[in-house]
Amino acid sequence: MRANQFVLTGVVIHNSMDATVRAGKALGYRIILPSDATTAVPVAGPGGKSWTAETVHDLTLAILDKKYAEVVTADEVIARFDGTAPSTDDKN
Repeated sequence: MRANQFVLTGVVIHNSMDATVRAGKALGYRIILPSDATTAVPVAGPGGKSWTAETVHDLTLAILDKKYAEVVTADEVIARFDGTAPSTDDKN
């Protein structure tokens, strides 16, 4: 059995998950990223600028969506793989 896609969930989407999505795409995988099965933490930048975890999460998903991954909800993933939703193999 050969895998050509994977569903990625986890913590800190703007760090290791971002790197995994990009590496997977570069290797030719189709990545499905459930937005509600990931998290982020607040980020502090130089000069005291900071961003909330919600802002970091939303921005990272927006950057990865379509070009690197198919961003969906966990319910959409479950429906797709239990056969209750149409396949979207033509995406990405």
